[in-house]
Amino acid sequence: MLPAAWIALITTPLGDWLPPHRDELLSGESTGSGIAAAHAAWLLPTFLAIGAVAVVAGISLLVSQVPRPPARAVLRITDADGKLLGSLEPEVFERALAENMTKVPGVLDVDVRFGGSTQSPWVQATTTLAEEAEMAWVVQLLRARLVRDAETTLATAPETVDLLVRLRTGRSSRNAALGLSAGERAPVREAVLR
Repeated sequence: MLPAAWIALITTPLGDWLPPHRDELLSGESTGSGIAAAHAAWLLPTFLAIGAVAVVAGISLLVSQVPRPPARAVLRITDADGKLLGSLEPEVFERALAENMTKVPGVLDVDVRFGGSTQSPWVQATTTLAEEAEMAWVVQLLRARLVRDAETTLATAPETVDLLVRLRTGRSSRNAALGLSAGERAPVREAVLR
């Protein structure tokens, strides 16, 4: 729009309306090199500033496109009447569940992820078992402990409990993914990943 208005002012008698600014308008014989030479003092710094702003805007646009985990709300624990009893950060709850699971013999490492709300929670856990651990017993105990601890804290059993088990052996490692809906509402699904 601005170049079109500029050309209209040059080629028509409208440019005569601005006599004090007539020298700033381009004449019909102006060329690009002539314009650059006339405005060399401020042209290069202006283009450098525009380029720097464009680079910063591009980098900020790229950074904003990086996916981030969704913000997790504080768990609000209420009684049957809806009265607030307390609040709990999900990270604190996850650490507490993980610490309780590491007390089981044969469990080397545990990582717990909690999601959902206090009315419909879900729990995902990844654990590494020692080579000599009795896998079936440990998995059953871990799953029961996750359900019990979540139900004790939230007064609601988790809708799903997913457990990924990594077996630590001297030769190789195998994974077993085990999941169960709380309260036996869904059958156990098991898979061995190689």
